[in-house]
Amino acid sequence: MQDKKEIFLSKRERAREFLVALFGDASRANERLVGIIAGLAFGVCAYFLGSCPLFFSTYPLGIALLCAADRHVPFILTGLCLSAASTGIDISVCIAAYFVTVVVRIFSRLALETAKSRGGEKRTVPNTPGELAERLRNGYKRLFSENVYLRMASGGLAAFCLSLYSVISGGFVFYDVFGMLFSIVAAPAATFIFAAYFDREIKGTRLYDVGVISLLTATVYAMRDFNFFGISTGACIAFFATLCICRRRGMLEGCVSGLILGLAFAPVYAPLFVLEAAAAGVLFNISPLAASVAGCVVGIIWGVYVGGLSSLSLLLPSLLCGAMLFGAADRLSLITETPELLRRREEEFPTLENILHEKINLSDETCMKRLSSMFSDLAGAFFNLSDRLRRPGTLDLRRMCDGVFDKYCSECPRRELCFGVEYSATLDVLNKLTSDLHMKAAVDISSAPDYLRRRCAALPQMINEINENCAKLTEHALMCDRTGAFALDYDGISKILSDALESGREDYIIDESSAVEVAALLKKMRFSCSGVIVYGGRRRSVLIKNLDNARAKSKLSSLKEKIEELLGVSLGDPTVVNLPNGNVDITYSSRKKYKAEKYIASLSAAGEVSGDAVNDFCSCRDVYYCLISDGMGAGREAAFTSRISSVFLEKMLVAGNRSETSLKLLNSFISERDGSRRSECSATIDLLEFDLLDGKMSLLKSGAAPTFVKRGGECIKLETKTVPIGILDKPDCRRIDFDFQYGDKIIMVSDGVTRNREDCVWLENLIKSDWREGADVIAKKIAYTAKSEGSDDDITAVVIEITDMDEKAEEKTA
Repeated sequence: MQDKKEIFLSKRERAREFLVALFGDASRANERLVGIIAGLAFGVCAYFLGSCPLFFSTYPLGIALLCAADRHVPFILTGLCLSAASTGIDISVCIAAYFVTVVVRIFSRLALETAKSRGGEKRTVPNTPGELAERLRNGYKRLFSENVYLRMASGGLAAFCLSLYSVISGGFVFYDVFGMLFSIVAAPAATFIFAAYFDREIKGTRLYDVGVISLLTATVYAMRDFNFFGISTGACIAFFATLCICRRRGMLEGCVSGLILGLAFAPVYAPLFVLEAAAAGVLFNISPLAASVAGCVVGIIWGVYVGGLSSLSLLLPSLLCGAMLFGAADRLSLITETPELLRRREEEFPTLENILHEKINLSDETCMKRLSSMFSDLAGAFFNLSDRLRRPGTLDLRRMCDGVFDKYCSECPRRELCFGVEYSATLDVLNKLTSDLHMKAAVDISSAPDYLRRRCAALPQMINEINENCAKLTEHALMCDRTGAFALDYDGISKILSDALESGREDYIIDESSAVEVAALLKKMRFSCSGVIVYGGRRRSVLIKNLDNARAKSKLSSLKEKIEELLGVSLGDPTVVNLPNGNVDITYSSRKKYKAEKYIASLSAAGEVSGDAVNDFCSCRDVYYCLISDGMGAGREAAFTSRISSVFLEKMLVAGNRSETSLKLLNSFISERDGSRRSECSATIDLLEFDLLDGKMSLLKSGAAPTFVKRGGECIKLETKTVPIGILDKPDCRRIDFDFQYGDKIIMVSDGVTRNREDCVWLENLIKSDWREGADVIAKKIAYTAKSEGSDDDITAVVIEITDMDEKAEEKTA
């Protein structure tokens, strides 16, 4: 008993699965309802088209609809069969012709379908009821999807058969013969035009629009004389269709469609539907109900103007019925775009959200590529520096070669010849050996001249010992220097990536309140667009979607000024994207408001390479940086430390990383570069950070000299008590936020200018003085005055002028 019950339940479940797959479950009820309503509408349309006579009492429109349709064919066939009694042709003959036409379509689809149209699929037996039902549904969908030319042939054949019957039954009169010729041409032509509406591949194109308006025009024409309880179905359908087209496609296409449908209904009432579309198009953005009511009112006014008050009995019920149908369809979302058309329109006219997501993805991708390039550049720079450091210096190599020569030549009988008479030639040999060692890390006997190879029997042993000693010196350098093994710690890399992505996300934060204000501004200026979005933090962007290009061309400049005034930001030239419908997407983004120019004066300590490094650059986030790094100590080692600090910070900051993170990683590198602490390896960092968008200024100092700001006749001193980077495990860095005022000039100096002079009265007096000579002259005065004051260190003075971008543009124009 239990087994029978389980078998019954299993069969019932399989049957339920089959029915759900075939007809859809409850979640698709709305879709099924739309399909049923559409089928009934096509059935009614087929009834009127099938009973609509054209020239010579022919009826090709119904046949054309039956042959053009790829769905709702049973509804259309039913409507045509019901209309057979109105054609004047024998009912049984008409119905038989319609059924034969359907059979011919099915046969042509099955018999003429090629392997290519099947896609070369290998057919398999369905394993479950669900698969069987799905295959039946797909098979039915493909049943009437034959080529449009086959449909036209089917339509021509059906029209020929019906016309031939009329010719034979009418006694072969010329009237029926002309009717047959007309039907044979009209039916395939109408089939081709109607088929454009049913073709899923061309939805959203102009050909599809032609198919829609042609089918509607034929329907309105067929219904023009039919009244249902005092309601003119032709006027009702024309009113309803005009509202729908205006709602979906815009006021212009609504007006054109209203004119065509009006001519099909009654030429005298054609302006009624044009005025209806114009009134509704203006009010659709406010409310669909207000738009339909306005269309009714305008239509009734025109009807009374043309036909007098007597026309109210015909027009008022018809227009009200059309408005009610539109309201119901809009409430049921029957006027919304089909999924295919929505997808196509999203590709052609992306939504604001899609555009913003695309910008975010592109920003993230650009950010990752920028960081990858930064790490690659740093790796190359560190490798080259490490390769240079692991080689012994030329002085060490020369001393080693001298030691080997002294060892072997001290007891040689020809010593006086080599180091006496030919001493200059021997020095040349030593110099060549030293140079080859520095470049190649090894030498061979060919590095010595021929006469020396013939004269000196100990030369091979000397060459071998020189190479062995060079290898020992290189090993010692590698043990003491760990630049080649330097690697950023994982916490630092994680911080870099999170900071970069966070800063990228800040540029796409949506500001809804500002978007509402900009939309109100556009409406006030009589601009037409489909949406506005304002996003970004310090870098603001305004995207105006689907802006009317014809109006935008004449008022873009004033629009930009109004948006700048509304948002309080300075915007650059717009980025314009042309859309397929002739309109444009316009994006305004924040532009640089300021421009920085630097003037440098530098003097090195006597007989030494300058240990000061100066660098300025602009990051990808429109932030200007100016850096002075002073390597501790003197000569080559100090210069090397300051320059590697400069290169490191430039690569990090240009990529958009935060200053604190960059300094933390630089400190880690500098402190680990010389593990033996054989020499001082540290550097001061004096970093100016200036936001070119909003004018915010900061100073980051690590062991650096004070910075001075000239404001009018005053001198403002900014300083911190910190130690250079590379000394402590964590960088001792302090940030000073400074309120910049237009006209300020920033003076950055190395500690060679201020060393052992805490007050530097002469420097402050020089800064307070008149700068008519120019910032470059002031920078040189600071450097040479510091030298004359007795400074024995490297001296660097940098003067930075911040100017307004607009002012510079005006100066260049002048």
